[in-house]
Amino acid sequence: IWFKSAEQSPGLGWPKSTSGDGHLRTSRFLTAGAAYCSPMWAVAETCGGRTMAWSVTGSYFESCNCEAACPCVFLSPPTEGECTVIIGWHIDTGDHDGVDIAGLNVALAVHTPGHMAEQNWKAAVYLDDRASEEQAGSLGAIFSGAAGGHPAVLRAHISEVVGVASAAITFGIDGDSRSLVIGEIADIKVTAMAGQGGELVTIGNHPLCVAPGFEAVAARSDHLRYTDHGYQWELSEKNGFYSPFAYEG
Repeated sequence: IWFKSAEQSPGLGWPKSTSGDGHLRTSRFLTAGAAYCSPMWAVAETCGGRTMAWSVTGSYFESCNCEAACPCVFLSPPTEGECTVIIGWHIDTGDHDGVDIAGLNVALAVHTPGHMAEQNWKAAVYLDDRASEEQAGSLGAIFSGAAGGHPAVLRAHISEVVGVASAAITFGIDGDSRSLVIGEIADIKVTAMAGQGGELVTIGNHPLCVAPGFEAVAARSDHLRYTDHGYQWELSEKNGFYSPFAYEG
């Protein structure tokens, strides 16, 4: 794992202040508004005076330390008083101003000391190490929120980016299970809960969401292990969600 400095990564999109340890740092981005599932602000990304168009679709999942189902998505306090969550995205189709980013993965580790809709988030960002420099710049621009769209809504909650790293990321889909491995840093797997008649349990139109426009499948973690930036998380039988996602800007 290596951390990209501001000089090494001019196109990543995260704020470009650094600390002595080489991790990217940032001051507060923005105070979050109330409309969590529609963009509250977007940074217009331009090149030569024209707006850079982009779109990505694929699969996402998350796993956190709340009891299932996590109340944070309904703007309620986390069940454990704080929230620790890993979010992973696999891009099936993706284009950023002519740069093809299909097949790549992105992950985010987030810690919030309290209510997710009211407290600042600290985040660590992981970009697929298979990406070329150009592709990494596109991933950074989109998933940092710098290119606008729904990622800008998520960015608005983040007060500190503790690191941006290139890493080997494996995103797995196996029936009703989703898994994510980030090098030696993280290993997560969630499996959907069985509802009435064995059908999936889903939620929709929840106000705090990663993938607006799609019903999220409620899941529980088989396991979650994460060790980085001084954090050590290890748990199971806690909350998970997964669904398709589609972002554009």
